[in-house]
Amino acid sequence: MSEGNVIRGHKANLSNKGTSDESKENSLKYLQEHDPEEYPPHEGKSHSRQSSGSSTGSTSQDVESVTHGKDVGNVMRGLKATISNPNVSEEAKERAHEKLDVLEGAE
Repeated sequence: MSEGNVIRGHKANLSNKGTSDESKENSLKYLQEHDPEEYPPHEGKSHSRQSSGSSTGSTSQDVESVTHGKDVGNVMRGLKATISNPNVSEEAKERAHEKLDVLEGAE
């Protein structure tokens, strides 16, 4: 089984309402080890973007940390879809808002 398939399986496990918290914790640990760009280790509510009150200086670095080299327009559309999706948790919507603010501030 390819590494990509394993990662996709763990991502699916995180969003599956039918799996246990223990299983989700194991998947999150795996993703933090094998896909650290998208799942940074020990990422909590005290995310580094909380302190970005002023958008001067490291704007391009912030954009890169949100887009991971992907098309900015596509990332913004995905974030907006996340925010408007009723099946997405409030915490995920809040993170999407924060990331969208970073991208909109760079325009």
